Amino acid sequence: DYYEIPSVMGYGFKGQVQYQRKVNQLFNDERIGWKLNDRAEPARERPKHLSKALETTEQTLRDSFSPAREHYRKAVRYIYDRPTDPENAIKEIISAIESIGRVYYAPANTLGDVVKEMKKDKRFPPMLVSTIEKFYGFASSEPAVRHGAATPSRVLLMDAEFCLHVGVALIRYLTQKHGHVS
Repeated sequence: DYYEIPSVMGYGFKGQVQYQRKVNQLFNDERIGWKLNDRAEPARERPKHLSKALETTEQTLRDSFSPAREHYRKAVRYIYDRPTDPENAIKEIISAIESIGRVYYAPANTLGDVVKEMKKDKRFPPMLVSTIEKFYGFASSEPAVRHGAATPSRVLLMDAEFCLHVGVALIRYLTQKHGHVS
């Protein structure tokens, strides 16, 4: 359930920091998986090991990958900020991977096209390329993720988190295989 949190407006910066600390302690004590972020907005807690991987991955996405970075940031926000949106989180992490693939394989227009190019690229083990193909297939066929749907979505937040973890791994894998390491 969502707890209504009173506004921090009018507290001043020092008061806001104290308020944020108190609310976050309350959430922690009550085992509520949310916290107030630096903007005093509710955000889901991220495991520390994941936070580091998310930050490192975002730092990799610069220069020609700046469009991928925007998709990536959206995916993270859709999972960790309120309100959560698992369908759009999956769509955006797939779009980030697709964007990276389009940088490496210029003629590609979709992640499906990128996969076709990767199948020709001897640096990639065929079974791993098949995994990427299946990941894209899931996102493309799941109602309300990549395309409109006549049926309600069945996607849960845990599905979106799984896709984000896979997406982070794929981003790191693709950029490292192509020699773009930060």
